[in-house]
Amino acid sequence: MKALQLDIKKGVIENPKPTINRSTFVCPVCDEKNLVREALINHVRSKHKKAQAVCPICKCQPWGDPNFITHLYGHLIKRHKFDYETIVDYNKDEDEVLNMVLTESAKN
Repeated sequence: MKALQLDIKKGVIENPKPTINRSTFVCPVCDEKNLVREALINHVRSKHKKAQAVCPICKCQPWGDPNFITHLYGHLIKRHKFDYETIVDYNKDEDEVLNMVLTESAKN
């Protein structure tokens, strides 16, 4: 029994990093929740096409400015044509990504 308790304690993370939800978003105009990227775009197109607001997708990115107000619908259709999770590796810093890109481009 004591051996099992020791194994369980080894698996506990004492200071876990907070996780950031970059998969679902809240409409910044009406506070509708749990919108994936495509649903957010459709929601804004149908209900808030002329609204000015902070983009909730940009806001949760490491490079996002939580105070930058933009024409939301125009911004969404121009800047968010894909889900960042399929492109961005949040576990690598900017220098690591740059080195990886340069290495890959030199292969061609």
